[in-house]
Amino acid sequence: QRGLELTKAFQEEFGDEIALGTPNFGGMMDIVESMRGATNSLMDLYDDPDEVIRLNDDIYNAYEKAYKQNTAAIDKDSILGYTGWITILSQKPYFISQCDFCCMIGKPHFEEFVAETLDKEAKLIERSFYHLDGPSAVKHLDRIIESGFNGIQWVNGAGSKPKQDPCWDEIYKKIYDAGLLMQLNIESLDELEVIDHLYELLGDISHCAFSIAGYKEEDQELFIKYLDKYGVPH
Repeated sequence: QRGLELTKAFQEEFGDEIALGTPNFGGMMDIVESMRGATNSLMDLYDDPDEVIRLNDDIYNAYEKAYKQNTAAIDKDSILGYTGWITILSQKPYFISQCDFCCMIGKPHFEEFVAETLDKEAKLIERSFYHLDGPSAVKHLDRIIESGFNGIQWVNGAGSKPKQDPCWDEIYKKIYDAGLLMQLNIESLDELEVIDHLYELLGDISHCAFSIAGYKEEDQELFIKYLDKYGVPH
């Protein structure tokens, strides 16, 4: 409720100077885990699976209601557009779905406790993205693609090989071959190389969005060179 009040207040105060989005409500099983703890949540899958499914359904119903209320509170004709925690600007509502809990479970449990909810979210959200976080989540990518998301946000995980390492090429190809959009965060100047790597690998990066953070004003010229190199207006 407080979030809805703030959404309405911000657009009244700032109008078309800002973009507004939906709060990060979290993933369904992630919310269950936050209440039960990781160990208990994993044991619950075996000890009381029906209760886990009931909890997931209740949480999804509350999420759907909150998502619709929040989206309806945004007057798209009086602001710049929609945004979210990945800071992409869109003229249609979008949301990043997630289930970091899935890193700890195999494909059968993913199908039983997670996949159906993702199918619902992909249908609910006008522009739907999935937050694929880390190597341990990759085993579920095929099923996530089947859910019907418009795109995948790939995060390679703390301490893992850089995004431009060939070990991730199968992921990039799978997302591209499925016709999905892809979003990557670029955390340093060195990671700009992933743009070149993806172009060489796929021959096309028109489906990619790169969110760049943490750079200094003196680095602007380097970013402009990349924009010019790939014909991006600025």
